[in-house]
Amino acid sequence: MRGITPSLDSILKILELNYGKEGGWFDYHCHDVGGKKLVNCIHRYGFKWSKFLTNYIETIFYEILEFDIDVEYAESYVTMRI
Repeated sequence: MRGITPSLDSILKILELNYGKEGGWFDYHCHDVGGKKLVNCIHRYGFKWSKFLTNYIETIFYEILEFDIDVEYAESYVTMRI
């Protein structure tokens, strides 16, 4: 995150562009629901990939922003409520 001020919006933008669009890790979708962000990361790589993504994304939010986020995952998606 060199040169970027750490914030919720900057982390979400990095997930969208670097990991989603450019990296091909997942299809990224973000919605505002009831004053919170609902972020869906949809992929075709199976349950272990979902578990990896969950841990990876939770670590990013906790280490950089000190946020605990609510995450749900299954075989083909990871959903975060922030």
